[in-house]
Amino acid sequence: MRRFYVFVCSVCNLGVEFARRVEMGWVDVVHLALFNMTVFRAEKYHHIDEHIVYFINCNWASLQLPPKVRIRFLNHD
Repeated sequence: MRRFYVFVCSVCNLGVEFARRVEMGWVDVVHLALFNMTVFRAEKYHHIDEHIVYFINCNWASLQLPPKVRIRFLNHD
């Protein structure tokens, strides 16, 4: 199972809690998009450009992806 955050409690970290977002690769982004689309659209299959790319673009901020990557992603042709 893939984790998107690392958390260490104050007891384990000797006083200070630690939470950090783990950088996602494209496989993780697409997997997360497919999961969300399957849950909210209740469809089994999704078209790459019409559904997956559209979902990722619409939810870019929620996925917490860096702006530099978006420029490359939008110019994928």
